[in-house]
Amino acid sequence: MLSANSLCFCVHLRGEFLVYERNEVKAQKREWKKYDFHYDNVPWALLTLFTVSTGEGWPQVLKHSVDATYENQGPSPGYRMEMSIFYVVYFVVFPFFFVNIFVALIIITFQEQGDKMMEDYSLEKNERGCIDFAINAKPLTRHMPKNKQSFQFRMWSFVVSPPFEYSIMGLIA
Repeated sequence: MLSANSLCFCVHLRGEFLVYERNEVKAQKREWKKYDFHYDNVPWALLTLFTVSTGEGWPQVLKHSVDATYENQGPSPGYRMEMSIFYVVYFVVFPFFFVNIFVALIIITFQEQGDKMMEDYSLEKNERGCIDFAINAKPLTRHMPKNKQSFQFRMWSFVVSPPFEYSIMGLIA
């Protein structure tokens, strides 16, 4: 059974290890050391999640999460592979949906403010018709360079072509 503190990213080894300094060898006791980012308490957990969301160092945090075992036990490589699903969802899916929701909220708010401003002004029927016409107006003709042999015409024909539009769409995607 995993306990509440099972994601404590610590390295615990028993015994001593040797430290070589120049011509001297010293034995030092092993001790618990936490990783830089862990879930032991709420502030550090929030900092860890923020770090993951920024994209900096998230593979290391993912590795530590996957390797976490039981409380007061050292990590075991690949022990909890299901933790990687959490990071994929947190790093990829949530930002995608939240950005789209945020953009949709801005668009809806902008449209509501525009409608509200139109209602606030007392415009006559002809004035409203003029505003609607100006908003929905499209040009009757396209500007096209007259000399079909010029560089300007070739550039214009390239920019208005469907392959150019598809290549721009590909770059955006």
